[in-house]
Amino acid sequence: VEEVRLILEQVEGNREHLRDSFLLSLLYESGARINEVLSLRLNDFKPTSSGEVDVHFYGKGSKHRITPLSSRLMKKYDEYVSKYHTEKDPEALVFYTSHNGRKNKMSSDNVSRILKDCEASIRETHPDIIHLHSHLFRRSRAMHLYQAGVPLPTVSEWLGHSNIETTRFYAKVTDEM
Repeated sequence: VEEVRLILEQVEGNREHLRDSFLLSLLYESGARINEVLSLRLNDFKPTSSGEVDVHFYGKGSKHRITPLSSRLMKKYDEYVSKYHTEKDPEALVFYTSHNGRKNKMSSDNVSRILKDCEASIRETHPDIIHLHSHLFRRSRAMHLYQAGVPLPTVSEWLGHSNIETTRFYAKVTDEM
């Protein structure tokens, strides 16, 4: 958890720190695949009757799953949307790049570039840091949930795995650690 926090601290000086912080936080907290996050639209964030917010992901094979978000992450979401989505179009992609005044879906290469910069910054003080990539957030979240006592079938459902054997990999790695 401390290493995830260290990664998130690295984007604070970025020109797009609000976007980058929300993006990386969402990757970790949701445990979603990079393409699931980059395919999100504003209307995929839905308030619940209890005042919380769920995000609706459409994963591999168009499988649908719902993931609750913390109030801390929703605060980042609100700040992000107020700056980057002033038109409030519910069909707009949450994460986009602008080219010649046109908004396009952000690519995973953009995310890789953000993580490459984070990694370079961290290496100055932590030379043994592992290579950072977007799937690392998914794996870390799965392992942290399992270490916190969340049952493996629940972790599997959280990640949208169709086969629990896929999730057992995270449990095995965690147990070995």
